[in-house]
Amino acid sequence: MLSGEAGNADSSAESSQEEKAKSSAESSQKARSRGRFIRHLSRARRISLSSQPPVPLPLEPASKLSPSIPETQHSQAAAIFIANNIDILQQILLYLPPKSLLRFQCVSKKWLSIISDPAFRRLHSRFYPTTVGTSSSASAATEALFVFPWTYKKTPQELNFISLSDGYVNPMAKMVSHLNNFFDNGAIVDFHSCNGLLALVFKLDDCDDHREFVVYNPTTCQHRLIPTFNGSKPNDPQLNDPHFNDPYYDPYFDDPHFYHFQITRRFEALNIVFDPSKSDHFKVVYIWRDEYHGDTWDRCGFAVYASETGIWRESMDTLEMDPPDLPTTYFGNGVLWNGDLHWLNDFKYMICFDLDKECLHRDMPPLPVEFSEWEFWYFGECNGCLYVIEVNNPFGLLFDVFEMERDYSKWVLKYHIDLAPLRILYPSMVVEFVDRADRRQCTFGPFGMLFLLEDEKEKKASLVTAFPDKVMLYKINDAVVTEVAEVGPVDFGYGWKSHLNQWKDIYRHMETLAYV
Repeated sequence: MLSGEAGNADSSAESSQEEKAKSSAESSQKARSRGRFIRHLSRARRISLSSQPPVPLPLEPASKLSPSIPETQHSQAAAIFIANNIDILQQILLYLPPKSLLRFQCVSKKWLSIISDPAFRRLHSRFYPTTVGTSSSASAATEALFVFPWTYKKTPQELNFISLSDGYVNPMAKMVSHLNNFFDNGAIVDFHSCNGLLALVFKLDDCDDHREFVVYNPTTCQHRLIPTFNGSKPNDPQLNDPHFNDPYYDPYFDDPHFYHFQITRRFEALNIVFDPSKSDHFKVVYIWRDEYHGDTWDRCGFAVYASETGIWRESMDTLEMDPPDLPTTYFGNGVLWNGDLHWLNDFKYMICFDLDKECLHRDMPPLPVEFSEWEFWYFGECNGCLYVIEVNNPFGLLFDVFEMERDYSKWVLKYHIDLAPLRILYPSMVVEFVDRADRRQCTFGPFGMLFLLEDEKEKKASLVTAFPDKVMLYKINDAVVTEVAEVGPVDFGYGWKSHLNQWKDIYRHMETLAYV
């Protein structure tokens, strides 16, 4: 009897362990399918490509502890004086990073009162040099990047990160885990970031069209739910018919789809704009697309939400595209520069959205590129400059970095990026072949440029590059590669697989005490 009970207990324990193992495997498989596939390297390998073969460089030694300085009565008296002088103490605290200030709130009630004061936080957000779009951002080191994958028809995926510093791996992991599980019944379908604030679009499981807009500060863990935008009706013929004002247009004769006139409005993208050097408040730009069935015509519209008023305002300006599939405008990757929001399309024309007047500026200069058949590789802001990276010589892996003039007069070639040394590690970056006309051709292998970093003081640039199995930080001037993380593929179902080099939303993580 006891033996039978023991046997039953053992079998139940084994089955329980099997169920746990199966559940763990299923959750692991689900996690991998949703994008948890970046493993950061605790001891990153540094490789010099200045000579062949590549020679591994020694790791940077750990920082030595500074010798202790004996305290004197004079230094103690100075510390007491500063601690009791709120004005001096406040000026010192303005130089400290936000994460340190949040920890220092536990020092005393006085420090808690100073750091938690909204006036101090607004002043710190303006003073601390992390503002994108200004030259002050040069002094703020980039420690980590948020990354969000390309998705087919905005399929829900998981937010992830790339840490360029060992000290940021665990904090970033907790941060993205919290955001991925923000709603129990929802997942992220769109993502944007600006100066430390995140804008996330969640698709809830209970309804295909039910989305929640969230603005989140990952430094303070504060968030705000943005109300749903309810604009003009998409099926108003006077508002939506592209031929409404055409006196020579007769829909009965000219439009074979007249009896099937229908316009579908769908969500396109959500961008957040936050410039603490100008305002304590943020704005959210909502982009929608009207698809006119029965004609090759699409139209995009815009609405702006102001955190100061909590109200949506629909822009009277729209962008009509005919045909609708060409060119593709990347509204999901808006870049704040010069006080306005900018997008780039496949024709390498830039579109500027004036945030004050809430209208479009279409007369932007095109990129002066010779290889027009190649898509642009990077579009972003760094150290107060707006950059586009384009192909110069595809066979030699030579790229051009163009900078936009402040007055929007033209794009100027700033410097070249030579990625040829990377072929030592990845020969498949460029695949050469001969076409049917015996012409030498080439195509790029699976790699991508994720982020451009510049050190204005040392006049050096670095590029975060992604390959199918690794993320690397490439110091262009020194030809030194640092392996940052290992990467694995994501299975989207139906045989679709994606690697990190196909991810579209990459934004710098920046600390800020700004209120949302």
